[in-house]
Amino acid sequence: VIAGGGDPPAFSVRVHHRRTLLAIAQQGHVALLEAYFDGDIEAAHDDFKRELEAAGFTILFDEVEENDSEVSWEGEGRSGQVAIRNECGDDDKMYVKVTNRPAS
Repeated sequence: VIAGGGDPPAFSVRVHHRRTLLAIAQQGHVALLEAYFDGDIEAAHDDFKRELEAAGFTILFDEVEENDSEVSWEGEGRSGQVAIRNECGDDDKMYVKVTNRPAS
């Protein structure tokens, strides 16, 4: 788990084999990670939520819908959100965007 930047937390653990990294960008104090996830919305949501909880982060909000999901978290002086949505036309390929910023 990297709290001060770099990969957002919980992304180099068990879900690593399921993602293809697109980009990591630093915009001021905010780190963004964009990736694809092979699987469905619920599997992606459950994997990311489980890993965030296992790493000791507090889940502030999570929601799974038919075509997207969100998991908002905080801990170690950081907060963020994992936003997952179906890639257009492909129910087994998810687009993942993770925001990791200093907690307010």
